[in-house]
Amino acid sequence: MDFIKKVFSDKKTEVVVFSSTAIALYGYDQGMMSLINTNFDYLNTMGISKESPLVGIIVSVYYLGCAVGAVLASYLGDVRGRKPSIFVCLAVTALGNLLMFIAGLGFSQGAMTLMFLGRVIMGLGVGGIDAVIPTYSSELNEEGGRGRALAQEFQSNIFGLNMAFAINLGVTNGLGKDNQWGQYPSCA
Repeated sequence: MDFIKKVFSDKKTEVVVFSSTAIALYGYDQGMMSLINTNFDYLNTMGISKESPLVGIIVSVYYLGCAVGAVLASYLGDVRGRKPSIFVCLAVTALGNLLMFIAGLGFSQGAMTLMFLGRVIMGLGVGGIDAVIPTYSSELNEEGGRGRALAQEFQSNIFGLNMAFAINLGVTNGLGKDNQWGQYPSCA
């Protein structure tokens, strides 16, 4: 109970908790695509076979977006400030999620294009978040607390990844690979 009181009364702890949450969601997204890319209904919606190299390309364009987003958001954070950069990154991530959701609705024309576009745009936002939030958190912490804050944030990344893997395991064992749950990546 004392920890909860401390979180809401200490600005630095609050920043670490919320930045850890953002980084955990980054790990969650990394892990969730493993379920989605093996879901037969999703593959049918996208019009690709389970052995198609497009499955790997869908994953890799996200990481390309992450790399570019990290560089752009770092520059934006230096020029305009960390808070505006974080806001822009979150808005870009939401737009990418929206495009992936629309792609998952099953339109035969353009679903794959929307998925690629959504993955790249989401990657731009998530890469930016991953670059700016740890920097912002470090700037707000005192010299002795920076390492601990960064360690907590990246432990949260692994927690998010493990959470996605656990959900993947449960859904795959419970529903199988022929279910519509995997059709909507942004809802997952």
